[in-house]
Amino acid sequence: MSVKWLNPKIDSEEFGTLSLWRDDIAEIIQTIKVAVTEPLTIKTTDHEGDDLDEVLDKEPPKIERLQVSTPSGRLTLTLSEKQSFMNISDATASERAMLTEVARVVKKHRQNVIWSKFGEVLTFFLLGLLITFGADLYHRIENALTDTGHTIVLTFSNGALSLLVFIAAATLLVVAAVVQPGVSVIRTQTRADAPGFWRRKGDDLKITIISNLISLALGGVIGYFVNTIS
Repeated sequence: MSVKWLNPKIDSEEFGTLSLWRDDIAEIIQTIKVAVTEPLTIKTTDHEGDDLDEVLDKEPPKIERLQVSTPSGRLTLTLSEKQSFMNISDATASERAMLTEVARVVKKHRQNVIWSKFGEVLTFFLLGLLITFGADLYHRIENALTDTGHTIVLTFSNGALSLLVFIAAATLLVVAAVVQPGVSVIRTQTRADAPGFWRRKGDDLKITIISNLISLALGGVIGYFVNTIS
């Protein structure tokens, strides 16, 4: 009876946060095929097959997860929103070279993690500015209405600065929330077939604007009660 090694050496590569189109995934899979003799199985959350286009044609524009593996289980490539990596057990020299090449290809599509973390902090900061200056602006407008009847006069000493900061914070918050990367994005479309920015980000933009309006309303309510109590 032959002896089998039960703890094979695993070569692994973490890819970080990615932004991938179908073209990029196809390039990665083609790179793998050059060094691997086994057939590849491509699997998403809902579909499985051996042809990338056939599988992705059945998927929505964005998917949460895509996995590529061999029947023996020696090779596994996982691309997902939360984590993307590739493992090869008992890799040959050509397979290790392939893993290095895959990492090089993927690196071109890696999102900037520092910008992602900065964007998260910036979003909370801008939201705070939005609420604070929104409440202050509400106070000043209410006082202006009380003092002058129906005429609102805003100068830099009594509210114009708050208005400018509020508008700037709201604008930057929309940009940060829509553009800021947070998780890996895996698209089933090619770059050539992809819709424009506004079509892709339209829903996110609407949600962000509605959220900002709700924040403004909450800031106004809080400001009103604070003003009433004081």
